Amino acid sequence: MKTLKESIIFCLILWLILIFIIGCSGERFGTIIPENHQPIQSSEVLPFIVSEDSDTITGEGVWGLYQGYIDFEKLEGELVPIRSLGNGSTDSIEVDITAFLRESPCTDCARIMGLAVDGSGNPIAVIGIKHPFPAGDPTKPATAVNRLDLHLFNVRGFIISDGYGEKKIFGATGKTIGGFTLLSADGLSGEFDTYWDNYYLTESNLHPYVLHYDDYSIGNFDPTNPNGFTDKVNPSGNLVMKMGSDYDQQNYVFKFENMLTTRLEFFYAVTASYGISAIGKKQRLDPTYRIPQFNSKAASEVRVAEVDDSQLQSGDAGSKCYVTLEVMDINHGVSVGEGIDQMSADSSVIKIDVEIPGVTNPIWSTTSPADFYISGDGRNEPLVYNLQVTNDAAADVGTYTGIVKVVDAFIGNGNLPGNAVYMVPPDQDPTQAFFSVAEWATYTTFDVVVHQACGPISGSITNPNQPSITINDDDTVDFSGQGSSANGGNPITQYMWTWGDGTSFTLGQNVQHKFDNPNCEGNMQQINYTVKLILTDSCQPPNITEVDSITVTVTCPTCFNYFEDFDGGTDGKWDVEDWTIENTDDSSLYYGGWDQYKNQASGPNCMQSMCASGNCYFTSGDNIAEGMSPGFCNDYSGTGHYYLTSPVIDLTLLQVTEVTMTVKHFFNVLNASTRDGCAVYASTNAGVSFPYHVEILSGEGYNSTFNAGARNGDACFTGFISAGTVTTTVFNLTPFKGQDEVMIRFEEHNNNMGAIGTPGFPVGWWVDEILIDICP
Repeated sequence: MKTLKESIIFCLILWLILIFIIGCSGERFGTIIPENHQPIQSSEVLPFIVSEDSDTITGEGVWGLYQGYIDFEKLEGELVPIRSLGNGSTDSIEVDITAFLRESPCTDCARIMGLAVDGSGNPIAVIGIKHPFPAGDPTKPATAVNRLDLHLFNVRGFIISDGYGEKKIFGATGKTIGGFTLLSADGLSGEFDTYWDNYYLTESNLHPYVLHYDDYSIGNFDPTNPNGFTDKVNPSGNLVMKMGSDYDQQNYVFKFENMLTTRLEFFYAVTASYGISAIGKKQRLDPTYRIPQFNSKAASEVRVAEVDDSQLQSGDAGSKCYVTLEVMDINHGVSVGEGIDQMSADSSVIKIDVEIPGVTNPIWSTTSPADFYISGDGRNEPLVYNLQVTNDAAADVGTYTGIVKVVDAFIGNGNLPGNAVYMVPPDQDPTQAFFSVAEWATYTTFDVVVHQACGPISGSITNPNQPSITINDDDTVDFSGQGSSANGGNPITQYMWTWGDGTSFTLGQNVQHKFDNPNCEGNMQQINYTVKLILTDSCQPPNITEVDSITVTVTCPTCFNYFEDFDGGTDGKWDVEDWTIENTDDSSLYYGGWDQYKNQASGPNCMQSMCASGNCYFTSGDNIAEGMSPGFCNDYSGTGHYYLTSPVIDLTLLQVTEVTMTVKHFFNVLNASTRDGCAVYASTNAGVSFPYHVEILSGEGYNSTFNAGARNGDACFTGFISAGTVTTTVFNLTPFKGQDEVMIRFEEHNNNMGAIGTPGFPVGWWVDEILIDICP
């Protein structure tokens, strides 16, 4: 087992190789040195972090540092490395890499590949990063040049600058962010800020970065393989940047809004995670990669996916905003153990802090992120948290910038006096360079809007002005409402009525609605519907409130609609079979549809239909004589009384004031000195007797009077009407309300015999349609 000092020294060797290669340049500082830039001395080296555990040392380091600028107006920019062979230190420890460095300098391991503008006018810098070392060759001996243990992970490119605008200061968190916005940032971090300040002093201590080589898949990693990766020359997945990799190009999108200058000057730093995967020269071509141990401890990507601040209201300390946070953390939930696919210590998301200066008081924090967890695993899908941040400070109206801090569980194991060391020149003892990493955390920012407090809404249903009403089926009710919104008197912009009966809502302050009770076609049970009034005001966001409701009871009245058209169909409660027809004098009676009638004889005079529908009942036409002159169906062979009688009708418990019967009919009877005729009579004893002559209200009225027989003196129809067309008569049944055994009888009385006076037409009384509507 190596000693602590040996482990650290070996780590320094690895890192020296990387920082010298990535920083090579023929010119020391280029032409764009910012005013606050401090030249790097030859005795200085770039910082890195080591976290130690037994025989395995892993960490994260800065392996490239560049001066950079982007001119957003001219769309030009440059990255110039700030180190060169001349000011780098030489390797005085066990491995001499000086020759390799001199022979194979890397002057462009990070470069601006292009500049463009997106559809919103925001400038885009396309930056590419590649590995400084070529891929090793396992068929050749391991040397300082030929090796396979320098694959890196979690490569990030940082934009370090105070920017061109007002800085964002988060006092409770102790963080300051430069006055510019990198829209494409995968997060912000400040792990190396203290050391970057040695080269480029900024007031900012959090800096945005973009993740490169962002392949979170397992790739060709196999924990049963002694090397970890099944292809140790070409590893894939797990955020690896393999040796010999070409440029990984990523878009760095800057927000152009509120720029005070078209030129941004910055330092560009490249960081990566690593592991001491070879324990000496012999293992350089046979390294062991313990994944995900070699990835950064903090989350690699943190972003706010959605902010719902619609309920965040000024002066309301109880109002909340909802922040949907997405976190990619390849180490989250990985088990702790000695396996090649395990972690030496837990490195999961353990805490989430939110600070919105002026809104939170001072920080909204949770030590139980699982309480807000929605979905994801941090590798295949982001960890999604729905944070509920309260307006503790009762903030006033305005836009506020907040910061989210995602804290990692890793704290080290205590084997180092501090939980890390940083690089020192070769003539100094690295074990004297301990320091403590204050936090393993990744940040991001977001904006919220605190809205003008508005509402609440009050209102009521003013008509009907009672909690419940009872109506009949198919009744229409008028509704009216009123409402108002508090805190400024914002007007009500929408009155919405919901009916509770399955129909669509209705908009308007004054509306009508017709209610239906489907039970009235069945069990006659009443139905209760709840009518609600929902109001919306003009606040931003609007308040939407149900202010009042009313119960509407819809009953089924004692009501019916009797209808018969005698053509074999029915639209009401009657069928054709419910009626009876009889001849009280002899058995010579023809009845049924017109088609039935005309089939009883032949000849042109009987082929014309007397009814509008082509089918009707008739109450006479006996003793048809075929072939008689001057026509057919036009004589009487004897007297007769013909009756068409309805079923029993119940007229009790009616909720109407008038009952009518509408009849479509045609008649052709003899109008002689002893005249024949037709009339309607009623029974209230289920047909035992029909003593009541039914009067006519409108339409074709009685045109004569019986002058013989049992109905002598009663008004009747007689003669021939309308040249064979159907006429309509409305009869009055109101006198029979309250009776439950009512029957209606259509009576034709033939008192004569011999030829009829209207040749060419059948004789009798045809009744086509009968309607009794007693529904209110």
